[in-house]
Amino acid sequence: MGEDGVARDFKVPRQDGLGQTLGMNVDAKRRFLWVVRDSSVPGGAAGENVMSHSSDAQYGVFKYNLKTGALL
Repeated sequence: MGEDGVARDFKVPRQDGLGQTLGMNVDAKRRFLWVVRDSSVPGGAAGENVMSHSSDAQYGVFKYNLKTGALL
């Protein structure tokens, strides 16, 4: 939710290479959003199949600034 109180998407599908999201955690004190991604899970953006072989799977942890939305 923006400072104006209007809800909006934090990120658009596939932005920053995010892909399928497995979990999120908010660090309210430091104003960070931590996101865990797994591209081996089917059903990426708009239902696209992003299933990969285990050797091709891409996992990641993303850290965002909650105020600016910037990937850190």
